[in-house]
Amino acid sequence: MQRCIKGIWGGPGGLAGENDADADRITQGGEGIRSNWWRNRGQPAPEQVEGRLRAHELHDHIHRYASAGHLTPFISLTAGSVERDRVASINRLLTAEEVALRFATDWGRRPGYLFHCWVLVGLNPAVEVQAVAEEVRELHTYTRWSDFQLEGEITAKLLVPSHQIERWAYWDISIDPAAPLRQHTNPRYRPPERVSNLREALAR
Repeated sequence: MQRCIKGIWGGPGGLAGENDADADRITQGGEGIRSNWWRNRGQPAPEQVEGRLRAHELHDHIHRYASAGHLTPFISLTAGSVERDRVASINRLLTAEEVALRFATDWGRRPGYLFHCWVLVGLNPAVEVQAVAEEVRELHTYTRWSDFQLEGEITAKLLVPSHQIERWAYWDISIDPAAPLRQHTNPRYRPPERVSNLREALAR
């Protein structure tokens, strides 16, 4: 299990719409965070999903998003990363919130929403398995060079269900760079600790 953040543009033209009602629809409304493919073409059939979850599609999502992003079946989340400076002999922590805010606010040029969530990740690549997210930031697993490794990316597939989204937070760093202006907890949220104890509870 990996805790992540999804940054989404807010305001006019933003992916989350212009107001908090759109963020509530994603969380307590049960819509979840959908891939661009789902949002732009409607819910795909299972056999269509199986045909799109391929390594080359994941590569295009990460490295050719400008051309492939409109219909990508993948969802970029961030969990933070570590930048190694060999000259200074230091490691710099890039937090998930820091990275997500860059995208959600277009480097401070607009307001944005952060959706705090969790996903399941595997120890090995499993691009074809929809329920398992890919930890593409992990250099021991994804060993090829990527210009985007420091984005701390965890790549979910097709949908992050609403019950895995803990809360949303609305940021406008031109007004307050230190804290969100408002946030809302999702009543549908199910912590991963409760999910992991489900089998034990049913056995009693």
